[in-house]
Parts: sequence; C-alpha cells; structure tokens
Amino acid sequence: MRSIWRSVVLGATILGTAASASAQLPRDPNPALEARVVYGGRILPGGQYDPDVPTPESILGFPQGARAATHAQIVECMTALAQWSNRVELVQMGETFEGRETIAVVISSPENIRRLDAIKANLARLADPRDEPESEIDALVDRLPAVAWFGCSIHGDETSPADGAVATAYHLAACLDRDVTDMLNDLVVVIDPMMNPDGRDRYLKQVAENRSAAPSVDSQSLLHTGYWPWGRTNHYGFDLNRDWILGVNPETRARLRALREWRPLIFIDAHEMGPLDTYLFSPSREPVNVFLPAKRLQWWDVFARDQAQAFDRFGWTYYTGEWNEEWYPGYSSSWAGYRGAVGILYEQAGWTEDAVRMPNGQLNTYAEAVHHNVVSMLANCRSLQQNKAVMMREFLRERRGNVTGRGETPQMSWAIVPGANRSRLLNFLELMDLEGIEVNAASRAFTIGKGRDRLGRAADGKELPAGTLLIGTRQPDAPLVAAMLAFDPQMSGAFLTDERRELLRTGESKLYDITAWNTTMLHDLEAYELDSGLPGVAEPLDPERFAPTSVGVDRPDARVAYLIDGADDDSLAAAGRLMQTGVRVRAAEREFTWSGRVFPRGTIVVARDDNRDLDGELVRRVSEVCADLSLLAVGADSGLGEGNENPDLGGGHFKLLERPRIAVLGRGQFSPYSYGATWFTIDQRLGIEASYLDSSFASFGDLRPFNVIVAPDAFGGSSIGGMSESLRAWVEAGGTLITIGSSSEAIANEDAKLTGARLLPETLGDLDEYELAVLREWAATVETVDVESVWSHDPTASSSAYPWEDASPAGDEDDEDAEAPSLERPDEETLKRQDGWDRLFMPQGAILAGRTDPKHWMTCGLAGYVPVVYQVGNPLMAGDGVEAPVRMGYLSPAPDAPARRLGWSLLPAGADLTLRMSGLLWPEAASRIANSAFVTRERVGNGQVICFATQPNFRGATRGTERILSNAMILGPGMGASAPVVP
Repeated sequence: MRSIWRSVVLGATILGTAASASAQLPRDPNPALEARVVYGGRILPGGQYDPDVPTPESILGFPQGARAATHAQIVECMTALAQWSNRVELVQMGETFEGRETIAVVISSPENIRRLDAIKANLARLADPRDEPESEIDALVDRLPAVAWFGCSIHGDETSPADGAVATAYHLAACLDRDVTDMLNDLVVVIDPMMNPDGRDRYLKQVAENRSAAPSVDSQSLLHTGYWPWGRTNHYGFDLNRDWILGVNPETRARLRALREWRPLIFIDAHEMGPLDTYLFSPSREPVNVFLPAKRLQWWDVFARDQAQAFDRFGWTYYTGEWNEEWYPGYSSSWAGYRGAVGILYEQAGWTEDAVRMPNGQLNTYAEAVHHNVVSMLANCRSLQQNKAVMMREFLRERRGNVTGRGETPQMSWAIVPGANRSRLLNFLELMDLEGIEVNAASRAFTIGKGRDRLGRAADGKELPAGTLLIGTRQPDAPLVAAMLAFDPQMSGAFLTDERRELLRTGESKLYDITAWNTTMLHDLEAYELDSGLPGVAEPLDPERFAPTSVGVDRPDARVAYLIDGADDDSLAAAGRLMQTGVRVRAAEREFTWSGRVFPRGTIVVARDDNRDLDGELVRRVSEVCADLSLLAVGADSGLGEGNENPDLGGGHFKLLERPRIAVLGRGQFSPYSYGATWFTIDQRLGIEASYLDSSFASFGDLRPFNVIVAPDAFGGSSIGGMSESLRAWVEAGGTLITIGSSSEAIANEDAKLTGARLLPETLGDLDEYELAVLREWAATVETVDVESVWSHDPTASSSAYPWEDASPAGDEDDEDAEAPSLERPDEETLKRQDGWDRLFMPQGAILAGRTDPKHWMTCGLAGYVPVVYQVGNPLMAGDGVEAPVRMGYLSPAPDAPARRLGWSLLPAGADLTLRMSGLLWPEAASRIANSAFVTRERVGNGQVICFATQPNFRGATRGTERILSNAMILGPGMGASAPVVP
C-alpha cells in the first residue's frame, strides 16, 4: 500500500499544484524527517496545458517523482499521449529478450507529424548527398526541422531519466505556450524513454521488495542498491551502453534500425551515477577518439553553457568532464557522434525513491532527480532550436566531405578475405548492414599497394583473391567506418603522460573502458588495412553472395556418415543440438580429405553405425538441425580415408563425443556480465540446454547430473575456491571444470588442489620450469632432424642444440661487442619487487595476439593466432604437465633472430614475437603477459580442468575466443575427459 507520507513528501509539485494523498499510512511518519524531505520544486516549467491530453499522474495513479514508473506504466503514458495529442506519434522499435516492447515517441508540430515520411526521406537525402542536385539539397537545409533524440535509462537501475522522459514528453505534447509551439515547428523530438525495459522492471521489483513503511535514506540500503544481478544489464547480463558498435542485443539492433530513418543533430544518453554525487554532463575529457569530428567538441561547449545556465537558475550544482572520457566509440552518445550528431551524456546522482542523505546532511528526493533531467532535456531542445540553421548546414557540409573524400576522415580502406567460417562472416556482414556501412567486393584478384595485416606487419604487394570484401571511408558515415575498422588508433602523447603518471601516483587508470575494439579482430577475420581508398576492383557486394546454396542433408541415402564442416562456428551448435536429440556424433581431431574435399579439425561426423537404433529418424534429425543453422551435412558412402595420409572413420582420430550436461554457477560474487555472456553463448549461440545454479547451493548440491561446470569471472574473488574438495572428486570422476578470470585465479594455487596452473607472482621462484615449457612448445613446431647424424655410429658427429643458446639482449643483435647474458635471473625478492612495479601497468582492455596450438582440440576452428581482449591482473602460467592451447604472443619464424629475453621468459632463437594488435599496452605489461597462457587445460583423473585467464566471449562479441569456450563445452566431455560407460 502506498503511504500518504510517500505521496505527499516525495511527490513533486506538478504544474504548480501540490500532489494529493492517495493512500493511508500504516503508521505515523516522522514529522521532523517529513519536513526536511519535501521537494518544493516543480518538475515541469508550468504554463497552459491542453486539458484533453491526460497528465502522467492521471495514468500512473501517483505524482511523477513519487516513485519510478514501470515499463508498462511508461508505455501506457506514451500511448495515451499519442492517442490524445496531434503532436505525437508512437513508434514500436522492437522487443527485448523477455518480450517487452521497445518504443519511442516522435513529437513535433501537427504539420510536421503529418509529413514525417517526407521529413525522413529528405533527411536521408541530406545524409547521403551523392547524386543529389546541389541547389535542392541546400534548400532543404532551411526547410527541414532538426531532429533531437533523447535516449533514457539504458542501465535499468538508473531510473530517473525515464521518468523525466515521460514528464518532458507530456510538456511538449500538451503545453500551449508559444515557446513550445514555436520549438516544435523547428524540431522533431524523438524520446526513447527506457532503453532497457528488462533491467528496469527487474530493478523496480527489487525496489518494491525492499520498500519500507518508514523512508530509507541511506544510500547503502537495498532500496537504493538492489541485489544480484541488479538492474543495470539486460536479460543476459549485457551492458547495453557498450553494444552500439557490437550489435549483439535486440534492444540495440532495434535502435540501430530506427536511427537509420532519423539523422538527429543531438543525441542525449541520460544516465544515473553514484547517489552521493551531483550531476554531470558533456563535454568529455581526454582521451577523445581520433576519428570524432572536431566540430563535436565545439558544440559540446555551446550546449554545456546553455545547460549550465538552466541549472544555475535553480542554484543546482553540476560538473563536466572529470571521469568521462571519449575513447571507446561504442557508448550510445559516442556512437551518435560519428554519425553526424552531437552526443551528450547526462549523469544524475541516483536517488531511487524516498530520498538519499547526502554528505552535507541534506536529503535529496527522487522527484528532484526527475526534475534535473527535465530541465536538461528542455535546455538542450532550446539550444538546438537556436542553433538549428548553423548545425544543419554543418551537417550537410560534413556529409559532402565524407562522400567526396575531402572531409576530416582520412582515406583508408580494409580488405577482408572470406574464409570457410560462413556463419561468422555473415555475422560481420549483418553488423555492417545494421550500422549502415557500405561493403564492396573485389571483382578480381588484386595487389595491396601499401598496407598492413592485423599484427602490424607490412602487407605491401600482397595479392588478395577475387571476392575479397572491401570497405572504404569514402561513404556517408566515414567517421563511424574508421572508428569501427581502424586497426590501431592511438592516443596522444600528452594523455599517455597523464595516464602513466596517474598509474604511478594512485594505481588507478584514467581510462573508463577498453582501449581496443576493432571489428575484424573481434570477429577474428583475416583482414588488411590499406593506406588508400577503395581499390579499382571494388564493386557493390551482392547481398546473396554468401547465402547457402543448399542446407540440411545433401544425400539422405548416404551409406556411412554425414559430415558437417568444422570450420563453421555453427558446427558446434549442430553437434550440441544433435546430441540433445539423442544422436551420437563424433569430432575429427585432425584434418582429412573426403571425396576430394578437405575437412578441418573439429569437423562433426554423424555415423550411421553409431546410430543404428535411430534407423530412418537419423536423417530427419540431422536435416532439421542443419537446416535451422543454414548448414549442409555432406553424405559419405565410405569410411576409408583417401590415401595413406587420411584417417579412417573407425580409427582413433574420430572421437565419440559425450552429450554435454552443463551447469553454470551464478549469484554470490560471480559477475553478472561473465555469467550472462556464458549463458548467452549456451542459450543463443549454441542453442542447447543447461542448468544455471545458485553457487551458494551448488557447494553442497548434487553435481552428478553434470559433466561440464562453468565458473564465471567474479567480483572481488571467486567462491569456487571454497568448493575445491567436492569439485576435485567430481572432476576425477570425469567432469570438465571450466573457470574464467578470477575463478581461474581462485584455483590456480596449491591449496585448491585442482590444477597445476599458477599465477605469475606465485612462480617467480621457479620460472625455469615455465620458461622450459614455452621453449619446448616452440621447438615442437619448428624442429627439424639431421637424418645423417641420427643414424651415425659416431656419438660426437653432432651435439645437442638448445633453444636458449646464444641469448643476447633484445635490440643488440648487431652489436658485436655485446655480451650474451647468462640465464641467471635476479633473486626472488628482486623479481617480486620488479613484478609489483610492472603490475601497475596491466591493460584496461587491449587486443593481443594469442598463438594457438595447431594440434589441440580446443583450437579447432582457429588459425595460427587469435585476437584476445585482454583484461587480466596477473597472467596465467602453464608449466610442466599443464597444456596451454593458446599462449599470449604470436611467434613467427625469423631465422636470424637470436634467443633473447622478454620479461620472465626467453624468446627462442629463430623467432620473433608479436603481442599487441590494438589498444594501449605498456612495455611493463607486455613483459609480464608475453608467453603466458590465455587458456590452460589439464587432465585430472578421468576429467579435466580448463582455465581461461579472461572472458573468452567478451560482451558476446569476441567470436574467435568464444569458439574456444564452445569447443571446451561441446567437444570437451568427449575429447578431453573419459566418461564412464553407462549401459
């Protein structure tokens, strides 16, 4: 029941009239507290309103600002505005994972509302002025209204912007004052009131569960904080405000499609921050992304001055910049800046319901937070109206520069070579289409003039085949193209100096998010960056080029088996789904040729002999699963390998897989981001069943139903370390334990008794063992044999060669006087002191190269190296007895390179190492990370333990490393563990 105290005390005065009581208190309020909490302001600026347009409170049943409205209540309010005001049109953009609709309202003058289709069509002409008569386009600038887009509450537990959006929408839809009607003649205002409906309703449920009769004003109380998984993220735990260049989630994808119809000149991203803060708005501080057009920074200052003046009229406190930087382009307001808009961030202190006691003793109410957002939104609208003519002309000038190649964005292009992993390539192309990025293809083979590969190596003169995808910056959204595809944008020297000094002074970075995000690297596609525009062989890509010619089963009457090409990521989904329908499948542990076609490691084999009990049902199940995934199962009429080099179907190279019975640990200290990303991979990418367990119960629960357990990353240390005894018995019986991030750290020690993997600081006294493992792995890939000396009867005919011989300081290869250092290291105390210093500089999130073991089953579907988004405090170490399917740093042959030391390990003679692909990596961090393990695998009894150093499916976007996780879950129970035979 809603209390009078809440309705009166926390309700704002609406339109100048006091809110009325709507319920009875269960007990008397505290009069002293009541007097201090009353918010005397008005959320709306007042004026004359159309009585036919229903007020928000008449729909909500409580005054705005008394509490946060739910998704359904906000939709009801916006629907009513569209029904009763001729200034409003309701737009349904899409649905969330949980089925809630995502909506926006378009608000303008009645005349503009009637011609919205024409306005959108003419905005599209401005946005892409190619082949448009110049005089006509110039005239459009003066006739068209400018568009403002307000995106609110993208984090579900940041509630006040959405309620502010409802109030602002009502004001614009119903106010009859001249200043509002004039504004709507000049502007089209699009309000996206709640960008994360699932997270919002989850959080408001938590708020309702923790609502008390007495007010709760402590910012630490559950009313203001919520609980696991909180409300910030969407259904699968993704932060939607990082997704705008990734396009993983339906909420983002719907908005990307909608925004292609509009070309807003301002894009507001309204948030909340810590409850004891004030209010932040743009401009941002350094680093600013090098591809953000310079005009955006100038307009930030203009809008900030106007917004500050609006706040000054009320005497409110606020600030700009400070912690808000502009490097990562995947925030919603940042993304908009590359598409022609001025992106503006709001961050209101979070005062969910009741009030929050501030450090100065004052109580700030939720109604005040709502009011701040309304004032900000209206101030930005007025600024846009006042500067409309100049901003529209600048928009057109910028777009002309983009399409002619004479704008700010440098002329660059990227070449992506299509491979056999069709589903991954299609995912990339779908993202390009969502973003409105034009893709071409090479009509014939061509040679790169000047360019580089993903490792930064020169690719001048390299020939690429016909059909290579080509993307250039000479197109309408040139800044966005460059921001998403540039291999290695670099921060200024001035910022790097500030960042390094801050790390040394405080141990804290000035960076707010990851420093690298290249789209081709996240998809792990073979790509090249060219220092020029599109090659002459470029022609528009046929959208049907990569559509499958046939799916399902090619020959239902095949006598022996059906083969699903393991190069495609979706082959693992097919294997998992088939096993869950009762089909027995195998996986090839090595490449083989069948009927003249080469099939890679990891190819899925469905043998008739394994499935005799299914009879005619087998073909139907294989066909349905493959058709659903757009895959083709190739029929084989013989189990005999072609030639002596190819394995036979009945031999040991085709491993019978075990149906994965997966459990994922959650709650407690486990990260909702990591848990959600793992859930997403299993549920959406693989499309198979799993159990999702509360970790507090799992520690004493029955683990026997599962053969795979995934322990995600965790905040402040994983609880999995306390489960080590029960997990050890489970693993030894045949289980596959997969740990991620801090869960790997929790078991990488002697006490856990689960794995021989260790963290770097724990190995400083025994580094020879770990170095030797690195050298042995390299030698196993390059070793050659002197046949004559092997068969010689003279034992002195040859001598042993060691990969650490002729060690010399890096960079001194040409110095004849340089003495080769001994392999002796400093004493352990010195190493600890050095490592403590180096640890200060570990990356926020750089893309690093991880070299793959070409024979390990966990690297099926990968090439020689894989891009890794690296966010690790202490590198993971694999010594004797612990496999490292992926190690950090790509080793390439360099015959003249001597052995030399990098950090804790030697680089073997005859090899060069490349570690950084993109993003900020300090030399001290590189020396710690190089040659450490990205993932380890170790046999324990009949089972295995697999440890990932960092999240392999980061934000659902790292398709290369996600493949390793999928391999571990789908192939692992059969290829890496020994399941008991069950009759």
